[in-house]
Amino acid sequence: MSKNQSIHNTHTNTGFDIVIGNPPYSQVPKGIYPNKTFPYSEGKDKGKQNLYKVFVEHSYNLTSNKGIFCLITQSSIMCDLSASYTRELLLTKNSIRQIIEFPKKALTKEGQVFKSALQSTCILLCLKQKHKDYESLKLSINNDKTTIDKLIFESIKQSSIITLYPNRFEIPLIKKGEMKLIQKIKRDKILLGSLIERTLQGNINTIHLKRILSNSNTGFYIIKGENIHRYHLDNNFMNCKITEEAKSIIQRNLKGKYIIAIQGITGTADKNRIHCTLLESKNTKFVFLDSTKMLFLPNAKEAKYLVGLLNSKVLDWLFRKTSTNNNINIYELEDLPIPQITDSNQHLYNEIISLVNKILDSKAKDSSFDTRGLESKIDSLVYALYNLTDEEIAIIERK
Repeated sequence: MSKNQSIHNTHTNTGFDIVIGNPPYSQVPKGIYPNKTFPYSEGKDKGKQNLYKVFVEHSYNLTSNKGIFCLITQSSIMCDLSASYTRELLLTKNSIRQIIEFPKKALTKEGQVFKSALQSTCILLCLKQKHKDYESLKLSINNDKTTIDKLIFESIKQSSIITLYPNRFEIPLIKKGEMKLIQKIKRDKILLGSLIERTLQGNINTIHLKRILSNSNTGFYIIKGENIHRYHLDNNFMNCKITEEAKSIIQRNLKGKYIIAIQGITGTADKNRIHCTLLESKNTKFVFLDSTKMLFLPNAKEAKYLVGLLNSKVLDWLFRKTSTNNNINIYELEDLPIPQITDSNQHLYNEIISLVNKILDSKAKDSSFDTRGLESKIDSLVYALYNLTDEEIAIIERK
């Protein structure tokens, strides 16, 4: 589109049979474009506006009924929170034919598709026609130049995506054979968020660190995300000034008896995405920075059960399917599926808690103590809790 053309007047009488584009990736203020013309990307999507989303909806507007639009766009269109309602438009008003995803960096220099790309990208192909229940979109991920002529697709029903991810309409980053496993893991479960009293993204923004930082040991400590590890905290705390603000924060933390502390930023290619441990609030004089995530629970057993699940291979694998950046967001954690405890699986629940106790105790005495054997036992119990077969376990462990 040239500068002299208006993006506002997007509806023609009939539209184009084919629309092809490579939208710009640029953040702009909300409100530049009219909600009436862009009810999804401008009207409903939250957060900062990115032009690629506007162009996705613009392409939809320009395309005739039963026409095709095909775009090279950021792969954040698949899972990112800020594109939730643009995805709703794609999933509920169109038949998505194919999505071909390319990571930011290929495994080899020769395999790099878009040399100037600063983020992962995807090719999105849509038919402007409401999907039929029996229709499936074809998804292929982790591609580069070497795979273009031998793409491996997983088929996903659009209706299944809407059912599995009703809040943000995420299109999961899955390989062939993985969709049925996701459906099984999520089936007949309760959401983690329903078990939590409250959540916090830390107690204080990192920009205010100087205000509370002390040069001497006061007995009050500042916890940042990198202090949090699987089943323990390290001892590299910063000292906190004893101020009314710090005392008030610590007092508020006491209202939740048990705190699951989670590292707030981890690399998408890291061995583990979720790193969490358990703290009893009465034994802590900690102020948490916003690079941490905090889940408050009233019950020790339930808290330990959840720590075991959050650190397990099952939930780590599932979390990665819709997490496309380094942030561990609370809303992502709250949507994780947790098995309800019944007479038939009570023994698994008890065994997980027992092993978590052993790991926490061992790490409290010596944070370098090797607990991999105990963690492996927890993984086996969690596999049984989700009733996974050997073939399904192999899919998770091939990560």
